Amino acid sequence: MSPPAQPTSPGALNRIWRVAVPHPPVSSSDALLFNPSSRRVAVGCLNAETVNHSINSVGSLTLLDASTGDVLGGFSGDCQVYALACSPDGRSLASLEYRFGDEPFSFEEHRIRVLDADTLVERCRYQGVLPPRGFMFHPLIFSNDGHWIAATHGSITFAFDATDGTERWHRSFPEVSSQALSPDSRSVALGRPDGITVLETPTGTDHLLIPTPTAVANATYSPDNRQIVAATQDGTLRGFDASTGAPVWSVEVGSFNGPSFAVSDDCLFVAAAGHTDVGNTVGVFNLRDGMPRFSPVQLPIVFNGNPPTVLYSPTLRHIVVNCPPGGPVSSAQPPYVAVLDAATGRQVGALTPAGQGEEFMLAPDGESIVIRSGDSVELYNLGLEVSRCGVDAGITAVEMSPDETPVVAVADSTAAVTVFAASTGTRLARKPIPGTITSMVLADRGQSVAVGGSTGVRLFSIIGDRSWLVDTIGSVNALAAVGSAGDWLATAAGRLVRLLASTDGHDRWSTPHDHPQIVTRLAVSSDGNWIATGCADRTTRVLDVATGTARPCFTGDGKVQAIAFQPGHTLLATGNEDGTVVLVEAATATEFGRITGSFGCTHIAFSPDATLLATACEDDANTVSIYDLTAPGTLQKLREFTHPTPITALVFNPADGTIAVTTEGGTTVTLRDPRSGIEQARIPRPNPVRDIAISADGALIATASDDNIVRVWASGTLMD
Repeated sequence: MSPPAQPTSPGALNRIWRVAVPHPPVSSSDALLFNPSSRRVAVGCLNAETVNHSINSVGSLTLLDASTGDVLGGFSGDCQVYALACSPDGRSLASLEYRFGDEPFSFEEHRIRVLDADTLVERCRYQGVLPPRGFMFHPLIFSNDGHWIAATHGSITFAFDATDGTERWHRSFPEVSSQALSPDSRSVALGRPDGITVLETPTGTDHLLIPTPTAVANATYSPDNRQIVAATQDGTLRGFDASTGAPVWSVEVGSFNGPSFAVSDDCLFVAAAGHTDVGNTVGVFNLRDGMPRFSPVQLPIVFNGNPPTVLYSPTLRHIVVNCPPGGPVSSAQPPYVAVLDAATGRQVGALTPAGQGEEFMLAPDGESIVIRSGDSVELYNLGLEVSRCGVDAGITAVEMSPDETPVVAVADSTAAVTVFAASTGTRLARKPIPGTITSMVLADRGQSVAVGGSTGVRLFSIIGDRSWLVDTIGSVNALAAVGSAGDWLATAAGRLVRLLASTDGHDRWSTPHDHPQIVTRLAVSSDGNWIATGCADRTTRVLDVATGTARPCFTGDGKVQAIAFQPGHTLLATGNEDGTVVLVEAATATEFGRITGSFGCTHIAFSPDATLLATACEDDANTVSIYDLTAPGTLQKLREFTHPTPITALVFNPADGTIAVTTEGGTTVTLRDPRSGIEQARIPRPNPVRDIAISADGALIATASDDNIVRVWASGTLMD
């Protein structure tokens, strides 16, 4: 292993709230979690008090609002809450609870209860046999449908129904070190001294035995169900084929108890933290072959004991590592939480909790960390969400201004437009628009908003009271800002295309350009000299901005569904419903190239450096294809990405060249390197994403969701 790289000085994370819990814990546990929506935090406490030489249990369960830290509910009593799990739909909460008996370290009662996640009212209890003593318990895990729960307690591995508590099956396995449920809930993998035992969850029968050279400290499935990743006590991280158990790769990480690790949600990488002679080291390794993504990073805290805990953010951007105090240096070294860039290992954030900070968890949306620190719980914001703004109705479109201080314009289903500052979420304006809204653009260098709809074109300034209305042209189908300043508006109303001045709405051309059928698409070249129109007659036309006259047109076999100009050039791409994509040089009216497909092209985008073309296809796999434009006269396909549902947005980031994709009904925006195909980041949202917009400098991404909230997210790495 190469010498660890030294991290750069990190920035401090922002603590949002700190809340005292009823009973300070005596040790760490698994009783700390977010619900799936990231809106709530559940905290279980366990402690003991001595009364007349007898040990009595004390404990509590507290529900907190993740945004404010406000207590939403809970209970306190004589049962310690040792472990918690939440069902995938967030409606049920499973709680493992203990109560000491009269004899020291004996248990009068231990139980697993399934509670209503909102009210904490008990729904059922596990109706099976639990071992009489011992703290060896591995986390409760809900099945992916939430109907049953898998658990290992002491020497017993079992599954039980989450609705009535009845046991489905149980098996006895001494010395189980870890438990993991497969993503499809069909099998459970148990880490053991001789390897990994895999059971079939419907019956609990043996399915597979994967031998390992030394005892397994921890094992888990990759999210795509293809691999089982295991840390063994010789300090090695190993990957196995989940179907056959065949070894795939291995890498030495360190730590006599086995390294801590976490698999990325895109199933490409695993992050691991180990303890070596030089301290705690963190690395990221490829799941295909175990090759490192970067040189291992050494963290500043040396802990003589177990390795630090590592989590891989669901945003794919960050690795969070918790180094609790301990060993002979515990009095001198405080706990330490580090945030690393997952692609480079660069340390970009850090915090030192007020207390021990032994337990921590990342929110499912990757935006915050919750830490149990001594007798309190603290939540820290990772700085990913820059701002948010809610509107009163369903969002239909979102745009972001191109200036240095961007604003976001939001159109909603009540025919109103709301404008807010991207950096703060402060509302700057809200304007009702009579009729319906079909299109919206920012004009005048982002200082004004132009709206097209059933009553024509309306423009209003964001600051001030300048506005105008052109209501004599009929219903508007499409708008596009023309020129670097956006001081002209290309307007398609029915069959007619006109060019209107942003100052007062007057026509630049003496007569509008008439098309044979309705114009449905508009695009403008970056030099402001050409306007491309997509018409229902299956024809793409190029209009001269100065005169409004048309260049030779290009007709396909299907309706024009997407058009875009190459940045900094006059190359035009047009996509038709017959699957044909044609590239045309607008200035000379010559064809540059052609792509022929079997399914319609719905979206087209050029990379900021003008070297790549991305197309979205409406085939069964909802394929996004990337083409290389640098070879003269050829279009070489570099990559294909498939998606579960149709593509709704396809946008390149002007800063780093990543491509952002959203899908119908999808709750995540993915940002991918178009050449390597590796996902650079994900933006998980609580509701389906309707639309996205990226700032001119690429630093901010605005996402509009079905919860009627626009969130502005920092596209770059944390604390940059």
